[in-house]
Amino acid sequence: MPVLTESPPGPRGPNAGHYPGHHSLDPHSRPLGSGLSRRRAAARSLASWTGTLGAGAILGVASRLGDDLVGGWAWIANIGGPWLVAAFVLGTLARSPRTAAAWGTLALLSAVGSYYTWIALVQDGAGRQHLGWLVALWVVVGAGAGTAFGAAGWAWRTGPGPARLVGAGLLSSALVGEAAVLLAGESAGVQAVFLAELVVGGALPWALLRHPRDVAGSAVLAATFLPAAVVGTAAVMAAAARLAS
Repeated sequence: MPVLTESPPGPRGPNAGHYPGHHSLDPHSRPLGSGLSRRRAAARSLASWTGTLGAGAILGVASRLGDDLVGGWAWIANIGGPWLVAAFVLGTLARSPRTAAAWGTLALLSAVGSYYTWIALVQDGAGRQHLGWLVALWVVVGAGAGTAFGAAGWAWRTGPGPARLVGAGLLSSALVGEAAVLLAGESAGVQAVFLAELVVGGALPWALLRHPRDVAGSAVLAATFLPAAVVGTAAVMAAAARLAS
């Protein structure tokens, strides 16, 4: 029986060179599964961005509704701490620092938008003449804070060792700084809220980090950031009060 030394002739025409069960050598061809994977990845990405936008909108509306509460409860909805924590938490869910910063920014801008949209559409005209400048102020603040604290969340959750200390220290200093400013300027009747924020902020390095050396390093960084946090909080509060008057 003769031994074949060459491949048997294949089909001619446009399918020449393609045999059943053989993958095409065409560099432009793609397995069917790759297209499905890309669509799934795109759907997950869209869901993540949409969820971030929705979370920010809920935060803004909840903050606005909280303005109508009495006593210290209104301050719980009004202080910046929950907004910064929201950006930080979203940052912990991101896979890259760029995405974390973008999610933090998007969430806080969405919160600002929903807060003032509620005032414009639902609230009886009180203070509407000041909305333009106030919105501009909080858009700037929200963009900066969202970027910083979204990235800080990623740094604490995913970043290398030193970055984890910086992320935890940044959030700690922000909460402590805001609480210190408010404690110095508000009446004793609502100071319990600010004391609670002060305690939470001071305890964050211990809550977010495990090793005593990391806790100490993060606390030192928080103390280093604290003057900037105090000055920044005071400046933003003064600007908002002036624009609202």
